[in-house]
Parts: sequence; structure tokens; C-alpha cells
Amino acid sequence: MQHPSTPGSVPSPPAGQMPGTSDEELASALGTDHTTRPAHPVAALLARHWQPLFDYAAACAPSARTASMLATAAFAQVLDTLARNGVTGAVRPHLLVTARHIAKGWAGDPRVTTMLPGLTIPEPPAENRQLVARAFHTMPMVPQVLLWHAETEAEGISVPAGLLGIDPRLAADQLGQAREQFRQACVRTHREHAPTGECRHYNRLLDISLRRGGTLIPDIQVHLSECRYCRDAADQLNQSDGRLGLLLAEALLGGAAAPYLASRPGRRRQARLRAGGPDRPDGPGPAGRGGRHSRSGRARAALPDLLLRGRRAAAERTAPTALGIGAAVAVTGLLVATLATALWPEDEPDHTGATAPGGTVTGSARPAPGASDPATGTPSAPQPSTTSAGHPGGALTLSLRNVEADLCVDFAGGDARAGADVVMAACSASPSQRWVYETDGRLRSALAPGLCLDSRGLDGIVVAGACTGRAAPDGTDVRYDLTIQGQIVPRWNEGLAVVPVSPDAGSPVTVRVRDDSPAQIWATTTTARPDSGPARRSTAVDGPPRVDSA
Repeated sequence: MQHPSTPGSVPSPPAGQMPGTSDEELASALGTDHTTRPAHPVAALLARHWQPLFDYAAACAPSARTASMLATAAFAQVLDTLARNGVTGAVRPHLLVTARHIAKGWAGDPRVTTMLPGLTIPEPPAENRQLVARAFHTMPMVPQVLLWHAETEAEGISVPAGLLGIDPRLAADQLGQAREQFRQACVRTHREHAPTGECRHYNRLLDISLRRGGTLIPDIQVHLSECRYCRDAADQLNQSDGRLGLLLAEALLGGAAAPYLASRPGRRRQARLRAGGPDRPDGPGPAGRGGRHSRSGRARAALPDLLLRGRRAAAERTAPTALGIGAAVAVTGLLVATLATALWPEDEPDHTGATAPGGTVTGSARPAPGASDPATGTPSAPQPSTTSAGHPGGALTLSLRNVEADLCVDFAGGDARAGADVVMAACSASPSQRWVYETDGRLRSALAPGLCLDSRGLDGIVVAGACTGRAAPDGTDVRYDLTIQGQIVPRWNEGLAVVPVSPDAGSPVTVRVRDDSPAQIWATTTTARPDSGPARRSTAVDGPPRVDSA
């Protein structure tokens, strides 16, 4: 989220979006009978909140598949609650907390952990954040929405304004009031739960002293040294210098607060500004890749495919300005409509990497990084991230060998067709194991040039998908960074990495939370382009190349 103090224009709603429709209005349109639930409010809520929910679930789950199941279950439960009770608070943190509770329940059930190995109970919020949690839950809906989206997620004020269905200028005015209202709620909560009369005596003095700043008076210092309750309260009342958003995240999300905050586009943008870096889009192409709240107004597909017909089902995608509603998934008797494109404008793209090095498959020249394309006048794609492997210029034809499994990426049965599963197979000279790593990060099949590795298959399974252009809503689904650590990182989420489901032949390939484990390390055997000579290079992605005889 863009911080309120950061200047920026308010984006216009994209075509196809109903302007001024709040989360509260969408919830009221759901209806209590899920069998006749209208598609639009479900789809709109999914488009607004699915990706952050999935990002948080990925921080709590051992795999993308489990994260998808966890996020789906949480959304289904909250959707039923909204249909029955309406919106009583901010929807986003409601979804995230529900996901944490479901993960705890699943991890505590041996029958579930047998089916979902590796799932553990998420670390709960610490005791020294209870004051913030209690105070936040007592807040009305409007300040909850403003504080969570503007402070915790660092989104531009137009985002919470849109979720509330109010004018952004009014939302900006109310944000300051919400901060003060929350602080008063913390002070009141401290007094109501104070264990002793002495704690209640110092309640107001503590608040005033902390507001004034400087050294606390001796009496308060003595009391804090003896009372852990008030010592924790003093820490939580220190809400200046950007701490408020962090406190809220830690109070509601527990141990997964840090990775969730790291996944938020607005917070990465703030970090770049503090570091003195440029305020620029992170994704490929002049307008960036288009995330959940982009000023470009260009929607993108934010929801993984959740179809019950198996992971071979391909994602159904629509034009950027259209609302695409795919097949539905039944979760606890609830129909959850699947989206193909996002309905909500994005404040910041959520990929901080950039394009891969080298030229193009066609050999057409590109402008220097950061320069303008002479044909269009638009800036060229940004440079690769600092962790990208330094391959020389030009597209590379290569095989992808997983170091731990000692197997290579192949089409299932060698059948190169759209929607085909991508699996691990014994490394060979088969054309189906040859891939072209292009200048813009696409991994294209050398056997079937119209197909690329698509990391957004069902439940995070990598499949063979169409090689879409950079400007397409799903353009980052087929683009990757090859890092110097040896990982293959999808550009739509730098917190994930490509990995085999298991080290066995025939195992599917998926994306999981990036953890630098040996299973995520890949090596490549590259073959130069026909116009580059006969040399053949065997390259560990994380090490210097060596040249073998052809």
C-alpha cells in the first residue's frame, strides 16, 4: 500500500468495474443460500482479497498446493459468515486470521496431517501484542479498513476508499482520526484489563508521557520495571515511525506476519524509497506486470485455478477489462467462483525482479535497459534482479536438471501439447527436454515453440501453457528468473521457487515457498544458438559455466 504521506494521484476505476461498490455492499448481495448465490459479489471479493490471502496461506503452509487449499477453505468460511452477518470489520484481516485458525485446526488433526504432510501449527500472536489485538477488534469497520490497508499493507488511500465505497479525499481525512481512535482504544483496553489498581493509576500518565516523548518520569520507570503488563503496553503504545502497521500485523497474524508483510507490494515500495531507490514498477514491460492495485488500471489474473476436475484443467483467461468467472469449486457446500482477471486497481506491482539477460529467440534487437524503445517511445524492460544468473547475451537452449533428484524437466510421456503435465524424467537427448530461456524470462519448449512452462497451473502445478506476451495479464506466469543460487523463480511471486513434488521419476513439478533447500537447486546444460557456433555449455545455475565439446 502506498503510505498516505506519499504523493500520488488517485487512479480511475478500470473498465468493467463497478465504481463505488464497497465490501459491505458486496457482502449484503451474497444471500444466505449458497446454491443461488450471485456470481458478481463472490467474484469481486475474490478479486480484491484472494492474492493477499493466498500469500499469507503460503507463509503458513509447506507447499503451494496446501496453501491453495487453506486459502480456499478460509475464503469459503468467511464468505458464509459475511452472507449471514454482513461486514462487521475489515474483510482482509478477517480472511487472514481465519486462515491461521484453519491451519491450526488442520495441523492438530492427525487425519489431516496424513494427507497434508509438513503442515504445522502456525505460531500464534505473542502475548505482548494482545493489547493491540483487543483494541483493533473493538474498532468500527471504517477505521479498521483504513488502518489495515494504509498502515499494515502500505496501500494508497484510494484502495481502502474503494473497499469502503467513499471518496479518497474523505478517506484521507478519516485516516488521521482512525489512528487517534485506535490509540484511545489501546489506552482504554489497557485500563479495562489492568491487573492491579496501580496499573490503572498509571494508565493515563503512561499515554501522555509516551506521546510527549523523551525520558519517562521516574515513578513510571519504576512501575514498568516491576510490571510486565504495563511494560508490554508501553511498547504497544509506541506507534510512531511506522510501527503501527507492524504492530497490527504481529497482533493478528502471529509468526507469519513478517513474511506476509514482505510479500506486500506497498511495503517493498516504501523500502525502496527509504533506501533511496527509484519509485518504479517492478515487473517487466513499461507499465510493470500489473499487480493487485496498480495505477495503470490494468487488471490481471490474481486467482489460481481451483477446479475439481484435476490439475490438467487449464486456466480460463479473459481480456484485461472483462470479468472472467471460471468453473467453481465446492468447499464445505459453498460454490466459490474462479476469476481469470482482477477487478481491482493496483497500487503497486508485487514483483521486484526484472527481465532475464540476453537477446531474443528471433534475434531482434532491444533498446538498452532503461532507455526508450525508438519505435514506441516507451521505456524498455528493467534489468534482471541482482540474484539473476549472469548468462551471456542471446536466448539459450538448455535442459533443466534438478540437482538433488538428478532428473530433468520433460513433458509427461514426451507429449508436447497445451495443458500437458510437466514431470521429472531421466535426463536424455530427447527434444522434449530442451527449453529455450528467452531474453524476457520465458522458458519456451524447443520441441513445441508455442508452449512455455506455466507456473500457475492447478494447485501450483507447472504445466505447458501458451507463451503469452509480456503485456498480457498472465504474462508473468510463463516468465522466470534463474538465480545465482540455482533457483528458478516465477516472476509473479519472487517468494516461490520451482521444485519437483518428489525426487522420483514421473513426479510433477510445482512451485513452493522459496527456502534455499537442495530440492530447489537446478543445473542447466545449454546449447548455443545455431549462429553462435557449435560449443555446448554445461552450466550450474549457481556457478560458473564450463564449456564441453559439442
